[in-house]
Amino acid sequence: MKQRYDAKLSVSHQQRVARAGLLTVVALAATVSIVLAGRDGVVDALLTIPWWAVAGAVMLGAVSMLAEGAVLAIIADDPRPRTVLRMTHAYVAGNFVGAVTPYAIGGAPAWVWALTREKVSIENAAAMIVARSVVAATFFTGMTLTAALVLPGISGLPRAAVFIVVLPGMAILPMIAIVRSPARSGERLASLLSWLGKQRGLGWLSKAADAAPAYIGRFVEAFSELGRRPGSMIGALIVFAVSRFSQLAAIPLLFASTGAPQPGTLLARLVAVWTISSIAPAPSGEGVAQAAIVTIFGPLVGSQSAAAAALGWRACVYYPMFLAGAVLFARLVRSPGVR
Repeated sequence: MKQRYDAKLSVSHQQRVARAGLLTVVALAATVSIVLAGRDGVVDALLTIPWWAVAGAVMLGAVSMLAEGAVLAIIADDPRPRTVLRMTHAYVAGNFVGAVTPYAIGGAPAWVWALTREKVSIENAAAMIVARSVVAATFFTGMTLTAALVLPGISGLPRAAVFIVVLPGMAILPMIAIVRSPARSGERLASLLSWLGKQRGLGWLSKAADAAPAYIGRFVEAFSELGRRPGSMIGALIVFAVSRFSQLAAIPLLFASTGAPQPGTLLARLVAVWTISSIAPAPSGEGVAQAAIVTIFGPLVGSQSAAAAALGWRACVYYPMFLAGAVLFARLVRSPGVR
């Protein structure tokens, strides 16, 4: 009974978050596309992109999605194809919520919720998402610092490097406290939830407070089990890198298909684009990602080619994942019960 109650509550919350951000993303995407396409020569540059480059970019986006599912499957110590597909469904559905919220703050709770709909217990789902966050922070730290060193002249990149290094570190500190003292952490969380429930008059928070110590204990047990498998974390980091580089590889593919020159600092510039768009407050980095490509690559390949590649990149790599996430999210919301 309690599982059905929690699932209903979670679904309602996810629906509100998704509705709140969906129109924002669509409006931003439409506005940015119109502005960039309205520049002289951009439409002509878009029309020169051959079909095989478009198909290749779409394929790279699909590889990225599957790799994200594989990351979760590896963390769960079950990298079978069937599990990878299930984890991909959960990742893409949860990513839809992250994509429509500023700084992707809705992604983590949505992924936990989506994993519970794929027959993963809530404590294991939370542990998997925390482990994935550690993998992502490790990857972004290395790549961002590399880009900042190779391309020190890009405005804002050093600050972005500090932001990406410091913020995950601050987030990990509470996790260390929880793992070292799960009983005390459970009691404090229960007290906080109980207080909030009384202040707000929300009965479900009081119920959550009663269950908090047990959930914290099971979460710590699941997370500690992940820590005893460092090989899985290393494997997840490698596959995570495959996912991100698959997305980024679509940019030079689109450039190369039109004969644009490839700069010697290509990789660092790609990472710079990703870093800037990742820390943007705009949902899904919409508008910021396109502007970053034009700013970083425009002086090298021409503003028209850069704008065309930016539009093509988003259309081939991001929007298909966004649409797939919307469909999968809607299916999970409508599916009865906790699967």
